[in-house]
Formats: sequence, C-alpha cells, structure tokens
Amino acid sequence: MTSGFMKNLKNYYNKEGAVERYLQPCSLKSSATEDRFLSTHEAARYLGLPSQSLLNMTSNGKIKHHKLGRRNRYLLSDLKQLLLANQRGPEGD
Repeated sequence: MTSGFMKNLKNYYNKEGAVERYLQPCSLKSSATEDRFLSTHEAARYLGLPSQSLLNMTSNGKIKHHKLGRRNRYLLSDLKQLLLANQRGPEGD
C-alpha cells in the first residue's frame, strides 16, 4: 500500500461518524461500534482490501484476529488501530 492510500484511509476514518456510516450497510448497528467483531468479509471491506489479502495478512501474523470455530473474527478497534499505526509521511514518522 502506498503512503497516500493509508493517509487517505486515516483521514476518512477519523471523520466523525465515518465508521458508523461505512458499517451501516454491513448491518452492524450498535452504539459500541468499537467493540464489534467483524467477519473476514466485513473486515476486508473496512480496510479496503480483497478478502484473500486479509486472510494472507492474518496467517502471516500481521493482523490480530480471534477464532470462532473455523472462522476468523476481527475487532473493529484493532483494525482502526492498525490503520492509525501504519501512518507514513510528514505527519507520521
């Protein structure tokens, strides 16, 4: 991913209510949005990645996840933290 891409994601998700607006089509309606678990498909949509890329990053240990049977679940707060931690450019490092 390019630094401009990550910067755009950070700016988009830092806007007030952006996470709730983005996740609304996923049928996640909760006041505690940060504590929600997302499926692989939902997490990939949130990160703007193909599902297979997310699965590869998960198996390589780059993304925190939880197992529910055979399925992976991702905490929204962990994904948001990942985006903010990978900021690059003049405002980042």
